Amino acid sequence: MHDNSNTSHGTGVASLIGGWNGGYSISLANVINVKVFCEDEAENSLVAKAISDITAEHRAFVQDRPSWFKGSIINMSFGLPDHSPLVERVVKEASNAGILMIASAGNA
Repeated sequence: MHDNSNTSHGTGVASLIGGWNGGYSISLANVINVKVFCEDEAENSLVAKAISDITAEHRAFVQDRPSWFKGSIINMSFGLPDHSPLVERVVKEASNAGILMIASAGNA
């Protein structure tokens, strides 16, 4: 996986979850790399679009039920500049679809 962001933090977290680099992992996951940062800041609209796209893909997997599919997790290890009703709505939709939402408490 290649990451052109300034910190590559999301790639490191995904690597731990997905088990890359022969290292320590939680599972052998199907990791989807979704970039939402422009420089050092995420735009609410990009975050909302990414979550909506992942939710749509999750729903398709749930409907098709491939043997390898066990569920979906969205890791949100980033902060947003302000509260966004749009992001709040798509996070609720993803959660209601059965996606586990993980967020960092320390990001501001």
